[in-house]
Amino acid sequence: MWGAIAGVTYNTGGTYDVVIMLHATSDTTGEAYMTINGEPQGFYDPDWHSGPADLVPTGMTFSGDMKHLRVFYELYGYGATHTVAFENIAVDGHLSEQPMTPCLERPIDIKPGSYPNSINPKSKGNIPVAILSTTEFDAPDEVDQGSLTFGATGDEDSLAFCSPSPEDINDDGLYDLVCHFYTQKAGLMAGDEEAFLKGYMNDGEFFWSTDVVNIVPKGK
Repeated sequence: MWGAIAGVTYNTGGTYDVVIMLHATSDTTGEAYMTINGEPQGFYDPDWHSGPADLVPTGMTFSGDMKHLRVFYELYGYGATHTVAFENIAVDGHLSEQPMTPCLERPIDIKPGSYPNSINPKSKGNIPVAILSTTEFDAPDEVDQGSLTFGATGDEDSLAFCSPSPEDINDDGLYDLVCHFYTQKAGLMAGDEEAFLKGYMNDGEFFWSTDVVNIVPKGK
C-alpha cells in the first residue's frame, strides 16, 4: 500500500484493516468515517507528527438515499492508478426496505385470481406471480426474467420459471408476465403479511413490487 508524507511516496508493503463507517444524519444526508488498523483517521494540529491524529473523528459528508444505502467505494488519486482488493465485507442496515425513486415500483398480483393470497410455506409447489403491464410498461418485453427474486424480503433466489406465453391476467387488454417461484425458497413464514419481488429491466433499471399474502396455517 502506498502513502505520502511531505511530497514523498513510499511503499509500506503491509496489509491494512480499513473500516469505513457510513452514518446517516437524515434521510438524504450522511457522514463517512474511517479507521485504519483500528486508528480513527483525522487531522493533525498544527502539523503532522507520529502517533494518532489530534482531531478525530473526521470524515466526509455526502448525500443520497440513507434509508436504502448501497455499498460504494471511491478512491481519490488525482490521476494515479490504484488496485484494491476487498474481502470479509459485512453490511448492516435496513436490508429489507425497498429502494426509493428513481428505482421503479411495478404492480404485481400474487396468485392471480385468488383472494386472499394464501400460501403454505411448507408447500413443495410454486407461487405464481403476475407482473402487470401498464400503458407505459410492457412486462413481457421489458423485464429481465432471469434477474427476478421473490419472497419475504424480495432478495430470495426462488425463481422456478416464467410462462413463455404472455397472458392478460386482469382483463385490461394488456399482456402480463407470469412467473413461478419455489414456495420453500421464498422464505415466507407465519406473521408475514406481504411478499416482495425485485428485478431489473432489460435496460438495466431496477424495479420492485409488493402484494399482500395470507400465510397458512397461522401457527409457527
